[in-house]
Amino acid sequence: KKRLERLEKGKVAPEEMFKTEGRRKEFSEWDDNGFPTKDKDGKDLSKSKRKNLEKELAKQRELHKEYLAYLEQQR
Repeated sequence: KKRLERLEKGKVAPEEMFKTEGRRKEFSEWDDNGFPTKDKDGKDLSKSKRKNLEKELAKQRELHKEYLAYLEQQR
């Protein structure tokens, strides 16, 4: 069951994770890689907020990598 949950989370590509329906409202601008640069009010993200988002992004990269590996196994 935990593996299914991880795979489900891993479906979202890291470049898209901050642009999904649930997260889009938190930000107003993104860089070319899909990483948020401004909050919903148009202010630059604080250093601590960026650091937290970078951690989230790294975790999503791992989940997505697992998901892609799972898809390869299913072929």
